[in-house]
Amino acid sequence: MSSTYANRVIDKTIERYQTALKTPTIGPAKGIDENMQHLKDETAELHKKIELLEVSERMLMGESLDSCSKGELEQLEQQLEQSLKNIRTRKITLLNEQIDHLKQQEERLMKENAELRKRVDSEQHSINFINFV
Repeated sequence: MSSTYANRVIDKTIERYQTALKTPTIGPAKGIDENMQHLKDETAELHKKIELLEVSERMLMGESLDSCSKGELEQLEQQLEQSLKNIRTRKITLLNEQIDHLKQQEERLMKENAELRKRVDSEQHSINFINFV
């Protein structure tokens, strides 16, 4: 629904066009004309799709809503609610993964801290023993 998609579609069409130009044509000029007409038709169709996608994108962005009927607005609202639901689900998943990672990090740091405390206690015990003697 974005211009990125439209750009990819146009790029694919151009790629097919360039491939067609590189392919040797054995038939008469009629074959070339048919191929060219096919490419023109395909390009026109893709331009229509791009235009529809751009209209749809503007509607999703809350622009150009004046011409929408009540039913179209309700459908758009449902699409947006579903999109929000998907976004929130993904966000919750990422937050849960982050929580798990932080818990593992906390556990590792607690073990490291306990190990360091043992070393400090051992050093302190050695110092006390030396001072006692």
